Amino acid sequence: MDEPDEDIFISGLPDASSIEAAQNFLNLLTSETNARLEIALIATDDAGAKEEYALPSTTQQAIIDMFRLIADGKQFQINSVDEELTVEQAAEILRISEQHMEKLLNEGRIPFIETEGQRTLKKTAVLAYRDERQLKRSEGVKRLTEMDAELLDIEDEYFKNNPSSDSADS
Repeated sequence: MDEPDEDIFISGLPDASSIEAAQNFLNLLTSETNARLEIALIATDDAGAKEEYALPSTTQQAIIDMFRLIADGKQFQINSVDEELTVEQAAEILRISEQHMEKLLNEGRIPFIETEGQRTLKKTAVLAYRDERQLKRSEGVKRLTEMDAELLDIEDEYFKNNPSSDSADS
């Protein structure tokens, strides 16, 4: 089976108990005694403390639509939406000049889409490049620190074995 994309949060066919629970939820919402219930999100922590969140009507409708899909036994996905950026916005995120940003694009180091002469970039691609660059910097600093420690060890060993060299420098 293929690995799911990073941006897919929920994916798969519902099982029988999920279908039944979704049908019960929808029946509750549409019963004759309730013209239309409002949906709230209630989170409970390990200690049993509850926190209730009011949901905007558009979110409530999305939840109802999701439960309809589950009740019908349909597969669905909840994905993130990748924001598109201009070259200028991407350069600001990376804290580089637009000219340097254009160079990175021309070198193919960050993917982009060109439509009618305008380049747009996916925010996730820009953030991935930023994170990769930061990781390389961190690895470089770590390696320099290790090299510095090795040199200090060599220097300590040298002065331990050559005590007269230490006093000659003083």
